[in-house]
Amino acid sequence: MSKNLHLLGIAHTIPCQEYISCAFTVKVLLFPELIQPFGWYVVEYSNEGSASKAHEHIVILNKDRLQALSRRKLGEEPLDADVGNVELEWEFQRILVEKIRSRAKPGDIVCHVWGPNMEVYDLLRDCHHIELSVGYTASPGLPFRVYESSAWMHWHYGKAGQEDGNNYRWVIPSPVDSDKWHLCEEPDNYALFLGEVTTRKGVDTLVEIARRMPKLPILVHGPGDPSRWASVAPVNLMFNGPVFEDRRVDVVRQARSMLMPSVSIEPLGNSGIEAQLSGVPLMGAAYGAFQETILEGITGYRCHTLADWVEAIRLSKSLDRRQIAALARTRYSKETVGKQYDWVLRQLSDLSGRGWYADRSRKFAETSAAARAVRSRKPRIWLYMPYFGAFPNYFQLYLDSLGNNADCLSVFLMTDINLSGYRLPDNLIPVPMTLSMLREKFARFIGDEFGVDVGPDALLKQPYKLADFKIMYPAVFYDTGKRHDVTEDDFVGWGDCDVIYGRFSDFLDMSIDYHTIGGFHGHLTALRNIAAFRMLFRETPNLPALLIDEKNKIVDEIAFRKPLLDFLKQNRYRMFYTNLYFCDVIPERFFGLFREDHAQRKKNFFDGYHAHKEIRHLYCDREGRMTVIYDDGDSRASLYCHLQKRDMSLNFDRAENGYYIGEHAFSLLP
Repeated sequence: MSKNLHLLGIAHTIPCQEYISCAFTVKVLLFPELIQPFGWYVVEYSNEGSASKAHEHIVILNKDRLQALSRRKLGEEPLDADVGNVELEWEFQRILVEKIRSRAKPGDIVCHVWGPNMEVYDLLRDCHHIELSVGYTASPGLPFRVYESSAWMHWHYGKAGQEDGNNYRWVIPSPVDSDKWHLCEEPDNYALFLGEVTTRKGVDTLVEIARRMPKLPILVHGPGDPSRWASVAPVNLMFNGPVFEDRRVDVVRQARSMLMPSVSIEPLGNSGIEAQLSGVPLMGAAYGAFQETILEGITGYRCHTLADWVEAIRLSKSLDRRQIAALARTRYSKETVGKQYDWVLRQLSDLSGRGWYADRSRKFAETSAAARAVRSRKPRIWLYMPYFGAFPNYFQLYLDSLGNNADCLSVFLMTDINLSGYRLPDNLIPVPMTLSMLREKFARFIGDEFGVDVGPDALLKQPYKLADFKIMYPAVFYDTGKRHDVTEDDFVGWGDCDVIYGRFSDFLDMSIDYHTIGGFHGHLTALRNIAAFRMLFRETPNLPALLIDEKNKIVDEIAFRKPLLDFLKQNRYRMFYTNLYFCDVIPERFFGLFREDHAQRKKNFFDGYHAHKEIRHLYCDREGRMTVIYDDGDSRASLYCHLQKRDMSLNFDRAENGYYIGEHAFSLLP
């Protein structure tokens, strides 16, 4: 089953705060964050400046070109000005088709947001296509669709004159950034409308409500021209234009009630969901999605007449804001919505196999919240890392990146190096040990396991030889892990400190039934902590001789590869294949393995799995997330960066606001 998702952006917007008044853009912005924790790899195709957390950002139009083609000259102008902008849409489409053609593979899933893109659909018939969040009227659309509400799905059935249902049409509420919206128990005395200022959104009704309730301030925030109501609106109805970012959150949270008097049948109403997440009662029309999003008398009221609106606003003061927020979180949190999308996409992927006849239910699979909740804690990755000599000069940055992954990763550092000069994260566990002590430990282990009598001094004459011993770490250090409550649900393995980690939780869902994380890399490989894996080193041919040989044989990446692959295949165990996600920066001595013309190039700053692209720099943001940015403007999120003992200059000690990794230096500026 392919886990690759190709997310199609919007021609006239950028997935960032400046454009969040566009519901379609919000979907592109939030969807990667919802779905990537479930193991999906998201490639986003959108204009330059996307703030989404997609693994890869494929730039379609740069900012200058978008501005040149746009009909909007001021940020306050409605985004609708560019809907139907043929020149803009044509150029976006041409570049999109060119870029997705070379990236999408058979079995991948293409996610359509701005309605069905029929040219892409016809071009990539070997892929699965899905309309990700249908809140628009386009019909019939693609064969596979997710609707924002049940009301909207049945509106489409009625429009098409369909009396029969379809098992491959789903209902999932549109993504909302639930982390931003927190309960406000002491609101200000105003009602709020947040949306486009148009007749169909019910502004005429707002005028009538304001007349009936002259002492209640009603704030109107959103794009659109309010001039047609200027002469008739009472003074307590205030048109304040669009509001963004933190100010927008504050305006919503502090409202006494949210008003959504839509004349049109509302597919969902995201601003109403955001309000409820903050505990704000929602007053809506009596049709459309409000039949689902409003629990009558509990989270708000549905209104038929003007008198209904007035009385509902008065009664809203008596509703329990804490209960409203709690109920909304159970229905609309990122985790809840993400789980629904996960099983829908898995059902869609199953169409590459048995489809409807599949043996396993995706909806009730082990990845559900109920199944995960029975675990006392989530599985963790525990890496054993003996280290002797001198740390790289960026070791503190390694430690900081380790600390950013305290939710899922811990490292046992066996060393005799003085650590007092470093800021150590809680998930680094120092284990005092000298190289001599380690040699003795391995000599005893080899004697016990293989019956080979070898003296400690014959082993590990150079610390780098440790690479050949790594596959035995889970067994050799088993007692160390046991003292720290490492369980059979956890992963144990090995790693290096010539890496900078990104945020593992953005890529890896530890509740999924993986048995191996990494693969064949000395810089990070972890195996499920069961006896069969711990003792798998025994299957490596001629291992005692390889260990005793003074030369480094790279056993962890070469000789151990076949036994591991055979074992995984035999037991049908799953691997989380980190090659898809990390950035393996190639050192000069290996340029020739990847580039025949490296000597003629002015620059050779590239990673082994994208050798055709030059890296401009990597960026580690203040939250520990890593992005690889290429010279051509494309970018991708990265699980971690492996610098391969690269010599790097470093002239700062702390980087609270993030830092850049260049070809030869770490820096605070790009």
